[in-house]
Amino acid sequence: MAEVLLVCPYSVRNEVFEGWGTSLCWWANVLGRWTDQEQFDRLMGLLFGEDGLGLTIVRYNIGAGSDDGRHPRFRDGACMPCFHPAPDIWDFSRDAHQMRVLQAALSRGVQHVQAFCNSPPVWMTSNQNAAGSMAGEECNLAPQHFQTFADFLVSVCRHFKEELGITFYSVAPFNEPLEKWWTPDNSQEGCHFSGEDQKNIVKLVGRGLREKGLDIPVAGPEDWSTERTLESYAAYNDEARGYMTHINTHTYDRDKAFELSHMAFMEGRHVWMSEVGMGNGKKDYGSIQPALDLALQIVADLNELLPRAWVYWQIVEDDVWDHNWGVVRCPFKAGAEQRFVLTKQYFGMANFTRYIRPGARVLPVEHASVVAALSPGPKGDGRQGLTIIVVNDTDESVEYAFDVSAFDFHDGLRLTAVRTSQTEDLVEVPSPGPLEAGKKLPVTVPGRSI
Repeated sequence: MAEVLLVCPYSVRNEVFEGWGTSLCWWANVLGRWTDQEQFDRLMGLLFGEDGLGLTIVRYNIGAGSDDGRHPRFRDGACMPCFHPAPDIWDFSRDAHQMRVLQAALSRGVQHVQAFCNSPPVWMTSNQNAAGSMAGEECNLAPQHFQTFADFLVSVCRHFKEELGITFYSVAPFNEPLEKWWTPDNSQEGCHFSGEDQKNIVKLVGRGLREKGLDIPVAGPEDWSTERTLESYAAYNDEARGYMTHINTHTYDRDKAFELSHMAFMEGRHVWMSEVGMGNGKKDYGSIQPALDLALQIVADLNELLPRAWVYWQIVEDDVWDHNWGVVRCPFKAGAEQRFVLTKQYFGMANFTRYIRPGARVLPVEHASVVAALSPGPKGDGRQGLTIIVVNDTDESVEYAFDVSAFDFHDGLRLTAVRTSQTEDLVEVPSPGPLEAGKKLPVTVPGRSI
């Protein structure tokens, strides 16, 4: 017997979804060097174009200067240039590769650019290392450079707005700041900040932005889990919180997703899910399992956290690794062949990004494998489109009957079904309709499919 699920036409908090996105580091630092323009343009279209994933958000990484030749442990692509590599030097031409990808994304419809920083510039750190302090629980930003670091971020925001015409949606000074893994042994830029240190930096950056007349909020805390995000945010005082319109969190663990969402709502702020990625198991780009894992993650994040944005970590991943992270894979090594592969995760993610578009509202459905959303219609005539996405990670088919009787359907309603499975990549399949008496929509979802 089919499980009956009620789809309510009203969103819980009337949050308007702002879009899907990706961080640009470190893949943009690699692909921005490609000389094969045709391949470059094709991949940009697959990520940001209307016929691709249609991503509308990118997170721009303000680098710390780890391309100085003194960070040999860093993985390919992770040595990021810095606009302010020394106390008396500013050079805004130093990040040309990431900038090339950013401009390509903007030209294909990206609407929001959020800036973020993994580490202060090398010369502002206590040990002159962008990977972190000698002891991971210590802040690597030298005490005398707290204001210097804040001024640096404000100057970058000002340059992008006044010289490039790019106003950041917000700027995040940290990345997973409470964690203790930011040491010189790490393979990327990073820095530990206690809750108290975070509060002080947020205040300094917020004050600087306002003094320069920049209407750009500060984002944070940007922690690894919803619980850690709550822990960091609890240390912020009213002034620090006053510079923030939204809270950024990663969801590598989301045990406190409901609590974080509720807290943000009660404070009049919204939430961005600003980073998550996955892909356990040995490299198998055609396997449906990583796509199912990703789909269940998205469903849970949208239903529990109610974020306005959902951002994949590094949407293009290095082909050298024997895992399934990234929805696109290509070689990162300098001089490698300029080619890429779309993994099954790409099509699994497209099941969401193609049909839940900016302006949508996520609707309540009491099921861990289902998410529903109401989106503005393409004709702008007031009509809306209902999207229901179901993930079946079992081996057997599952039957549902969606009670959509609360919706007012117009004449000539068209039902479309699109599926990704082990043998299908975003394939249109026979419609589940027509609507039955009482307006219950019958849907059969084959095993291991989206």
